[in-house]
Amino acid sequence: MCKCCSTAQKQYWVFGCGVFLLLLALIVGLLWPTLAWNILYSQLRLGDGSPNYDNWIETPLPMYMEITMFNWTNTHEVHNPDVKPLLVECGPYVFLENHKRTNVTWNENGTVTYNQIRTWQFVPDLSNGTLDDEITTLNMISASVAYAVRNDGPLIKLGVNVILNTLGGSLFVTEKVGEFLYDGYHDPLLDYLKSTNSTVFNIPFDRFGWFVDRNNSWSYDGTFNMNTGENDMTKMGMLNEWNYHSKTDFYSGGCSAINGTTGELWPPKINSDGDLTLFVSDICRSVSLAPTSETIERHGVTASKWIGDYRVFDNGVNYPPNECFCTADETECPDLAPGLYNVSDCRFGAPVFISYPHFYLADPSYVEAIDGLNPSKEEHEFAMSLQADTGIPVEVNARMQLNVLLQPVTGLALYTNVPHIMVPMFWFTQRVELDETLAGRARLAVMLPSVGVYASYGILGLGAILLIVGITLTLTNKWNSHTRFQNESDNELET
Repeated sequence: MCKCCSTAQKQYWVFGCGVFLLLLALIVGLLWPTLAWNILYSQLRLGDGSPNYDNWIETPLPMYMEITMFNWTNTHEVHNPDVKPLLVECGPYVFLENHKRTNVTWNENGTVTYNQIRTWQFVPDLSNGTLDDEITTLNMISASVAYAVRNDGPLIKLGVNVILNTLGGSLFVTEKVGEFLYDGYHDPLLDYLKSTNSTVFNIPFDRFGWFVDRNNSWSYDGTFNMNTGENDMTKMGMLNEWNYHSKTDFYSGGCSAINGTTGELWPPKINSDGDLTLFVSDICRSVSLAPTSETIERHGVTASKWIGDYRVFDNGVNYPPNECFCTADETECPDLAPGLYNVSDCRFGAPVFISYPHFYLADPSYVEAIDGLNPSKEEHEFAMSLQADTGIPVEVNARMQLNVLLQPVTGLALYTNVPHIMVPMFWFTQRVELDETLAGRARLAVMLPSVGVYASYGILGLGAILLIVGITLTLTNKWNSHTRFQNESDNELET
């Protein structure tokens, strides 16, 4: 301490600096949360040229679509009521999936309107099999025709019978995996239906494949309108409209509402104890995932986990709010046992129903009707894990199964004496995992609020030390002794 200063001056500097540091610590502690939030907002806000823009315009993380096909191995026993269909899994066939936004329009109300292009590229090294593997399963074109006329009169069915017999309609078809999925295959019955321009069979493609004409299409998924977070950060990524409507035409009541995000962009500060809602355009509806007490860690980032529970595909039997997903006549609802969801209106009138893989969490009757199924939580659960503070997806395992209804149809010879069952066609896992680059950004974002807290603690500690030293010197009267010691030392040096 300077020897030229008086005791009062020394006290002024020590106590003054101590009080100043205490006040600075208080100010930093109070203001830093708001400052940290503003910094986080500037990084996560979605806008043209914003830091988060590049992560949104094209998916930065490697995303994989793993598709497992079901091969019906005992089709010759289909008319035998004592023999169950025997299905054998083939695959998985793994595709690298990429999402890119296009036709992007930034709106003045804090939303963005866009389309998206999804592409899939087969990855042989990760797949168990090739796209040339042959699969035998239900003939979807014949099944769709039978489903469409199931309630029609005998004259219409007579005509359909003639068409099926003339054009070689069959219960089953054997094709290559690649043709079933993205390439598609030609079918004479489909060609005929297209030529009639019938409004009953409104089929927008000229060959059949579950994902035909989707690869690299900007229009297939529809047009999305989404909040950017400009006006309200808690709504960032939340959809307002799909295909220029806030509701779909496929369901009634609250089931028609378009809620949640598309699953890739989430707002920060997510409530890890609440549901997580995403809109899935493939099934034309929103899906709410349930919170769990589980957490996972990837590259030093800890994430909360949400799962698809029984509610997602319930039809109102166990979860009443889902009653409005029933598309049958109101007097016939519920028309399905729990665990299956009817997407036929969403999929051009085809008898398509969605569930979890292997009918996981579904009514046991679905599993009991088929040989070769073994539902399990570990392999078939729909799960998504997010870093709740930043909304960054850490791990995604989105799993669903596509099923087709096979049932007897009076008046159609092809569908006489067939079983009434839900036939699994394939199930998939859309898999995403955080990489080290984005994990580093996530860690910095998570640490940001702590930086100010630790800084304020450090400043507080330093200020407290100065005040303690000052009080100690004052109580022990060391200020003067220190001064006398300095004077005596100076005199001795001069002598």
